[in-house]
Amino acid sequence: MYAYINGEYKYVDAGSVVIECNGIGYTLLMPKLPAWTAGDKVKVFTYLYVREDIFELYGFASQEQLNLFKMLIGVNKIGPKLALQILGSITPEQFALAILRNDLKILTSIKGLGKKNAERLVIDLRDKLKKAGSPSAKASTGLTSLETQEDTIDVADDFSAVVEALTLLGYDYKTSVKQAKAVFDPELDLNQNIRLALRGFDRTFQ
Repeated sequence: MYAYINGEYKYVDAGSVVIECNGIGYTLLMPKLPAWTAGDKVKVFTYLYVREDIFELYGFASQEQLNLFKMLIGVNKIGPKLALQILGSITPEQFALAILRNDLKILTSIKGLGKKNAERLVIDLRDKLKKAGSPSAKASTGLTSLETQEDTIDVADDFSAVVEALTLLGYDYKTSVKQAKAVFDPELDLNQNIRLALRGFDRTFQ
């Protein structure tokens, strides 16, 4: 219903952010309370969550956060509140790398995310990669015990990892490959290459 809101930051109300746009004040739940000052002009990507008598508007600082939120709430046992907690505890690129590396230690360090839910996240999201066309995901899904696989699965190379991270963050596989080809720098580490690719998408959405 709402893709994003361009407006003026007003104040924090009971842990939610209030943004005024065209004379209407919107209350948004966000992963973290932003370091804005009243009167700042801001752009927030949004998601309207509707369940029976629940109508909640969620706000995100980037398209990647929004994409990841929608992906998370599509996983069994992951509701919007836990998804928000995950997004407030880890950056999108850190989350993507944790999934690719089956890093349960990082995932279970997030408050409210237990081992079973962390394992479910890895299996479900790597399955999405497989369906999206990722070659290395096709080779490594079907794990029966993630605990025995932790820290033993190496991504084929950094370029493939960038493509898979972008795909995990909601971009289609072909677009992810194109973006990775456009920005990949072998002199940078994996985190830096992912951030570089995401900045390119940020410019596209502005």
